[in-house]
Amino acid sequence: MKRGVCVVAVLALAACSSSSASTRRPAKVLIVGTSITMVALPDMGLVFAGRRVIPRVGPGSTVAYALPKLRRLLAQHPDAVIVELGADDALAGRADWVPQFDRLVRALDGARCVVMTNLSASLDYYGSRISHRASTFAVAWDRRLAREVGARGWQLVDWARAVESDRTLVRSDGYHPSPSGAIWLAVHWKAAVGRC
Repeated sequence: MKRGVCVVAVLALAACSSSSASTRRPAKVLIVGTSITMVALPDMGLVFAGRRVIPRVGPGSTVAYALPKLRRLLAQHPDAVIVELGADDALAGRADWVPQFDRLVRALDGARCVVMTNLSASLDYYGSRISHRASTFAVAWDRRLAREVGARGWQLVDWARAVESDRTLVRSDGYHPSPSGAIWLAVHWKAAVGRC
């Protein structure tokens, strides 16, 4: 599996403002993810129309690979962080995912607004084909993620349920978003940020 730089985009959003337009400042929203996020980035520009999108893209980002970059970017104090990680860990059949997951959660503690994206269970099927052994990675990841989101008051974008109920949201590979799936992600990420 090719390793690349984790997908990162900083979006300038219209922030909540006081009565004067001159006091408005764009909010910084950091997006960290895998090739799933990379596919949705063009639609982020459409959904967040009129805002600045600066992507730094590369597929194959495991949590361990993305964490140092995420920590550096969190030091810039973004107003919100959208995270879509774990897919490449699932495909690689990573046995060390729990400590990596816990490091990810600790890195995000203290961020102003955290939006987490869960994994489609179809990743377990594809991960099993790659590793030649049964995988329940995505199911276990999503359970742990739901607990952490609930305990910390973070927002969850339920990509797993969306894909389960509408297979047209993914391409023929079963996990990358189709054009309608990319729009679905962008719209739901924006809505989740709005709930913070």
